[in-house]
Amino acid sequence: MAATTLEDLTTQISQVREKPGLPYEVGKELSLDDIRQTMATTRAALVAAIEAAPDSAFEPQPDNDEGEEVWSVGPIIAHCNSSMMGIGGGAAKAAGLDLGDPPEALAAASESRVMGREEALAAARVVNPDDFFAMIPDDDKLDAESPHDFFGPMSGRTWLYFMAMHEAEHVAQVKALS
Repeated sequence: MAATTLEDLTTQISQVREKPGLPYEVGKELSLDDIRQTMATTRAALVAAIEAAPDSAFEPQPDNDEGEEVWSVGPIIAHCNSSMMGIGGGAAKAAGLDLGDPPEALAAASESRVMGREEALAAARVVNPDDFFAMIPDDDKLDAESPHDFFGPMSGRTWLYFMAMHEAEHVAQVKALS
């Protein structure tokens, strides 16, 4: 399989918004290694976006024109790290796995707060997709389903792929702070 790009993920996110049942289908046939590579690409893009963000992106942001909260880089990376535990936990649950408690460093890097550039980069680098995926066996257990509150039933494999899609959306969010 050709590597999934950030642009592919962004397109798929738009499609999911139009057809909420799509996450069950997208990523369903991918190998665990394909999904790991996609997540590694997405995390690298997040780090690159943080590195390229202007200094103002690390400060509290004003609400948007609709009065909705706009996150600075710190809350975005904390949310991405927290989602790794939440979405990854959904994948593990679907596969009947218990990944145990998250590493202390990941839990600390998941605390939502304003962060400077170096702290945000350190928080983004705490997550190594290879380490996370090493805990997950690539077998038929990943095809077992677990419910998602919005998308409905998803297999462990599709939960993991959705994790990369979700993070790609937040890469775009960091880039928009420029």
